[in-house]
Amino acid sequence: MEERDLIVIGGGPAGAAAARAAADLGRRPLLLEARPLPRAKPCGGVIAAGALGLVEERFGPTPDDALAAPALLPVVRVHLGPRERYDLRPAWPAVRVARRAFDAHLLARSGAEVRDDARVERVDLPVGPDAPVRLLLAGGEALAARCVVVAAGAGSALVPFGPGRRDLVFAGRVRYPGRPPEGRELLLLGARALVAIDPDGPDGVSVTTTLKRATDWKLAHAGGLAFALGPLGLALRKERGAEFGWLSRGGPALGQGAVLLAGDAAGLCLALGLGLEAAVRSGLAAGAAAAAFLSGEELDPVRAYSRALDPFLRRRTDEGRAAALVRGRVTGFDEATALGQALTRAPLTRRVVFGHRLHRLVRSLDRAEAPPQGFPV
Repeated sequence: MEERDLIVIGGGPAGAAAARAAADLGRRPLLLEARPLPRAKPCGGVIAAGALGLVEERFGPTPDDALAAPALLPVVRVHLGPRERYDLRPAWPAVRVARRAFDAHLLARSGAEVRDDARVERVDLPVGPDAPVRLLLAGGEALAARCVVVAAGAGSALVPFGPGRRDLVFAGRVRYPGRPPEGRELLLLGARALVAIDPDGPDGVSVTTTLKRATDWKLAHAGGLAFALGPLGLALRKERGAEFGWLSRGGPALGQGAVLLAGDAAGLCLALGLGLEAAVRSGLAAGAAAAAFLSGEELDPVRAYSRALDPFLRRRTDEGRAAALVRGRVTGFDEATALGQALTRAPLTRRVVFGHRLHRLVRSLDRAEAPPQGFPV
């Protein structure tokens, strides 16, 4: 059985970041990816400029083809109802990336030995204090490692702990021709769904719908589409492309023993988007903790990982606190201050309504519920 110091499972941003952090500390991780890359993802591809700056510190400048057009979103508008909106001019510019090229760039600069078409079917925790973590791959190949980072995406069932499929959230992104909005439009559809409307190039619109019940996707998407394109556009809509998939909340679950979870595998998806930041920050923290464990600087990699990720976890926890939402402190908006500043111009009663509605939406996404069988759309 081949044995390695560190194995990273998953070649998305979280896995690439974990490998990069470990490589920067002198390790040469093996990264296993189950499917050929790049692949489509139901992601709006928005990241705060501060988080992108962190990416570029570790991976180098972002290539032009990894930036979407337009690259900057100067404004975010949160719509509480058909005639009530709050315009946010964030302290950070929201940067849009082209996920396929962006993910490929991170993987190429990860510093890892990459093996694709290597699907891990099982991860077995060590049976003794000096025993390695064992991995079983499709086809029967077995590997072992002193430490493993699982960044295999939403609903990963590779380890006997973590959020699990019951905490998945469904997301669908569909692209259409049409007049693009100036920035990002966020619609709160009651406590059912969050719809993000973004420009898709100079003559297109993308509509990303995130909700708990996948069977409700069509109805929620139609509401967002009617807002984005109007009744005529709704009747004459013609898709340019679509991606569907799952996000994972219900966390955080950071790991156990010498196995760490990062990104969606840890349940770190954010309610208002910007999940790329969660993937990158958790991956970097997990990779650094794994390297410290392998060098003997840390005896408990999960504790080291939690300590490094603590500022981000505090933001994630605030998503579920109604008082924080009423104050406008919502993860995804520049430490949440931009939304708070916009809401200070609204009457207190409207701020309470907004916070209550957003709180219900966040709690709905966090609800433990088994997803339906089969593809819902």
